[in-house]
Amino acid sequence: MTCDNNGDWTITGKKITVIKCNVQCLSCTSSQVLLESGEVTPSLVQIGNTTSGCLQENAVCNGTKQGIAIQFNNDPSITFSNTSSNSISQQLVCDNNGIWSVNGHEVANASCIVLCETCINSQILLQPGDVTPTLQNLSRNSNNCTTENAVCFGSHNGIAIQFNNDPSLTFINTSSNSISQQLVCDNNGIWSVNGHEVANASCIVLCETCINSQILLQPDDVTPTLQNLGRNSNNCTTEDAVCNGSHNGIAIQQYQQQLDQSAVGL
Repeated sequence: MTCDNNGDWTITGKKITVIKCNVQCLSCTSSQVLLESGEVTPSLVQIGNTTSGCLQENAVCNGTKQGIAIQFNNDPSITFSNTSSNSISQQLVCDNNGIWSVNGHEVANASCIVLCETCINSQILLQPGDVTPTLQNLSRNSNNCTTENAVCFGSHNGIAIQFNNDPSLTFINTSSNSISQQLVCDNNGIWSVNGHEVANASCIVLCETCINSQILLQPDDVTPTLQNLGRNSNNCTTEDAVCNGSHNGIAIQQYQQQLDQSAVGL
């Protein structure tokens, strides 16, 4: 310490009013941190003491490809990522309890996370049908993970794309003849959509094209007509089959493949 021109004790120009002895922050050892083994296993590199005299060291992950993270205590909130390099280093400081800490959190273990594995298109079965999906626009997102789009392109408005034959993983577009859903290569090296790993994709044409000539309007005392051509909420074409008689009491009867299916009284 140095007595300055103001009569104050200083260290490197900073005024000192309190001195405290602290040996705890010199008692940490590397063996206190469990280094979780995995595809990449972290290491500890000693880097000397902090300016306040406490031990410090770096927890380091060195991977083989770009995009890596280091996590402490298996806690996502204590995770540090580097998407632009294959390595990351995070400083640990021995605290006043004699325990290694990072940003105020005492550390029990450390693990490395490879952010993005390599995914290939052949991992996804593109199921053939009236419309067969394609994979397009291979790219990378902000986390440097590989992405691409699963696309269905039909001939008219109203189409959906479904993954894993699962209705809950179905995405619909009723206002266009195409739909695109982004896939992301996850940390297991498997394409995923909204957190669900994907094994297959299929296109579903919501509404085929129907024409009036498909229905035989059988002549009789009252001959049915087709009216009110429109579309429902799924963009499917609809119309009404109508019978108008001359007095109360009438029915409309539907046939399919020459078999009487139903009779509805009006």
